[in-house]
Amino acid sequence: MRRHCFFRITDYESNIDDVHNIIFFYNALDIGEFLGHENDWVTVYNQEIIEYGKEYSDDELIQIFEKMSGVIQLPVNQKSLPRSEKRKMVTTRRIIDVFRNM
Repeated sequence: MRRHCFFRITDYESNIDDVHNIIFFYNALDIGEFLGHENDWVTVYNQEIIEYGKEYSDDELIQIFEKMSGVIQLPVNQKSLPRSEKRKMVTTRRIIDVFRNM
C-alpha cells in the first residue's frame, strides 16, 4: 500500500486529497496512534480521523465518496489489505533454457 501511495503522489491525474489522506494515515500508523483499534478500519478525510469501524460495503463507499471527495478507508492491520494472487515470473534466461532443451 505504501508503494501505491508513492504512485498516487507521482500520478498527475490523481486527486491530491487522496494522497494527503494516505500519507496522514501512514504517519499516524507509524507513531502508534491506532493502538486499541488493531482490528478496525480507519476512515480519514481532510487529514483527520473521521471514524474507526468495520469495512464499508461498495454501496456505502459510493455514498461517502459523493459527500466527501478524497475520503479513504484503510485497515489498521495491514494484513487485512486485499492481495493479488502471486504470479510466476518468466525471465529471458528461462525462455532461452527451454528452447535449448527442445
